[in-house]
Amino acid sequence: MPAYTDSIGFNKGSVGFDANGVTHGTKMEVLIDLPKIVAARLAAGATALANGDSLDVLPIPAGALVVATGFQTLTLQASLTASLGDAASATRYLNASTAPQSVGWSALGGATPFLYTADGVLRLTLAGATPTTAVLRVWAYVVDAN
Repeated sequence: MPAYTDSIGFNKGSVGFDANGVTHGTKMEVLIDLPKIVAARLAAGATALANGDSLDVLPIPAGALVVATGFQTLTLQASLTASLGDAASATRYLNASTAPQSVGWSALGGATPFLYTADGVLRLTLAGATPTTAVLRVWAYVVDAN
């Protein structure tokens, strides 16, 4: 399935550390509102999301040590699973969590910190059902290791 690198329907930000968090940890987060994303993709003439597709949701700057990742489910979707990874490994942080099926802070990944030596992305892969109704807040806690 395709990995969509655009940000149609949401703002994933740009690569770089927050100017206020230069030498310490920073929580990066993005709201993934699937109904809005699907509507925006269709309105833009882009392919709607399908079972197994992934979205690059957060840019990770070179020199970032990703200490933890996860997501909060704000609106559930039956049968949907979510994995968190990056361009090299779709499941680096979290593999096929059923957390989108119930509301709450139920998905934590990143037990092993990972250092990005080049710019990267946090990739969210959605499977088990066609993504349509879930709303997730995806986050990563990073430390500037430069």
